[in-house]
Amino acid sequence: MVKCVYEPGEQRDLILAVARYVEDSWRRAKRFEGWNHLGFLAHINRKVSAAMLAIKDKGFKEESEWRLVVSAGRDQPVSYRSGRFGIMPYYVVPLCGASEKLRFEEIYIGPNTEPMVARDALMGLLLKNAQPPRLLTESIKVSEIPFRY
Repeated sequence: MVKCVYEPGEQRDLILAVARYVEDSWRRAKRFEGWNHLGFLAHINRKVSAAMLAIKDKGFKEESEWRLVVSAGRDQPVSYRSGRFGIMPYYVVPLCGASEKLRFEEIYIGPNTEPMVARDALMGLLLKNAQPPRLLTESIKVSEIPFRY
């Protein structure tokens, strides 16, 4: 889990820390050879990517977002879906056991051209997969950030 950083000063500090980490890691990587070198660089890349995924525009601060960052294993199958820019690969990441239902305190629907349609679709999804359903109407908040920021 990565907590999003919204303030420019905190974002700068994070970027500087990541740059120091990369510099230190690059010096350590020189002692590795062949595939070990590539594996070490891949490890650094995963850590840097996770840290950089924390940066988000300050206009979204009300969301207080945490992001789930997952590195897929070699044996994890890739799934595909239709996306805004064509076919998108993704990994299925179960958030709870097969016999469990998800629990939420609050859910924010981000900026959207059709916020009420998105809310209704989310309600249907949660009624089927989350618990307890009676609290859903109070726990879903529609972001007040305009779609075109």
